[in-house]
Amino acid sequence: LENVSVSDRSSPIKVARALSALVDSKDENGILVGSWDNNYGDGVSPTAWTSSVTILEQYMHTGGAPVKYGQCWVYSGLVTTLCRALGIPCRSITNFSSAHDTDGNLLIERFFDENDNIIAGKSEDSIWNFHLWNELWMMRPDLPGDYGGWQVIDATPQTISDGLFRVGPCPVSAIYNGHLELDYDTRFVYAEVNADLVSWKRDRATGQFRQSTVRNYNEAEAAGMLIYTKKIGEMTEHTAEDAEDLTKLYKGVKGKAMNWRRSPITAKKVAMHAFSLYLDHFIYISDFFMSSSLPHISDPGTGQPALLLHSLNSVCTDGFSFLSLPYVE
Repeated sequence: LENVSVSDRSSPIKVARALSALVDSKDENGILVGSWDNNYGDGVSPTAWTSSVTILEQYMHTGGAPVKYGQCWVYSGLVTTLCRALGIPCRSITNFSSAHDTDGNLLIERFFDENDNIIAGKSEDSIWNFHLWNELWMMRPDLPGDYGGWQVIDATPQTISDGLFRVGPCPVSAIYNGHLELDYDTRFVYAEVNADLVSWKRDRATGQFRQSTVRNYNEAEAAGMLIYTKKIGEMTEHTAEDAEDLTKLYKGVKGKAMNWRRSPITAKKVAMHAFSLYLDHFIYISDFFMSSSLPHISDPGTGQPALLLHSLNSVCTDGFSFLSLPYVE
């Protein structure tokens, strides 16, 4: 945090925003190198980490060389540890069917040619079967109105904000109410849980794209389908009884935000499917973040079983205190 001024270090807002950028290696020689290509021979697989202490010790012992490798759950676990060590209440959040809107139009788009073949490279938007971020508890005196409480930050490098890869802090209440103009990165986080899913097909006669239902998204791909953290003080094996459902805290006034962006796409109600639609198997994880014996996780495609539930334990400062992981083949 050497780039945070002494005066700003008294502000959890400034510190949280700095941590969001610090944890990934893309900026300022940060802590973790992200990798999603299944090639981890020169480092550690993201599924093998069992404690944030190991990551931080390696980072320090190598003189600040970024540690290989992390994915969203590793970033989130590390952020939880760092925030709690600084005295900022923090918990990890899992968003099932997490939208990644690359152009800020609050749409996740697919483009097809005249023969219903998807056009590669036309859109970088995507739906991830799950994604993790963090919530931090703080007041927001920098914003008009009452936006204190849980704030989203995300250390997984996805989007550039004020010149660096980072997200937040963004008030959960602003996401709920569709107040997309508020700092920081509320529009991006809102899209992760509320983006409309749209397919476009090129018209054979005009060459123009028209909204189409061909290979359209199904309800299992609805953005922000379930948003979970772990209940305080509870842990059960192979069930979701110790999961705390936060979905309703995020998914509130969707229509208001849709009007704000003046989109021709009608805002639709996102169906809340039963938990059983998403989860087929659990693998129990004891004590820490992940067991090194866990199978490698490959991307099964949207709508396949995926679960990461996270501990908010006021005694344990290590953010790598997770409950369960999907068995994914």
